[in-house]
Amino acid sequence: MSDTFTIQGGVGTPVEVDAEMLQGIGFPLRGITSPLSYTPFNLVSSDTTITEPTGGFDVDASSGDVTITLPTLVAGYSYTIRKANRTGGDVIISGTINGNATTTLTGAQNPSVNIKGFTTEWGLV
Repeated sequence: MSDTFTIQGGVGTPVEVDAEMLQGIGFPLRGITSPLSYTPFNLVSSDTTITEPTGGFDVDASSGDVTITLPTLVAGYSYTIRKANRTGGDVIISGTINGNATTTLTGAQNPSVNIKGFTTEWGLV
């Protein structure tokens, strides 16, 4: 038996769905921390410093570049950061990832990165 999750959209009745079914249709289960908890993506459109221990960020940089600053390194913290706009500015991730002081998401294909805190640095996963 698979785990089930309750999904509540902006309008309407919550729907209970099966995790295996979601994975079968290619739905990313990023942000699920346990069978009963889901970390939704945060919509960001201005420079932001991350304070949550884990989560996802859809960054709208359509009006110009937006900088997302990683928190102080903590092993086990993880983030997904996605450029939500196809035109306009870039998403600049500030914080050393794999030895690079900044990482830039650019282009029209909605690029994204998955970042995890390891014992000595942030890394791409």
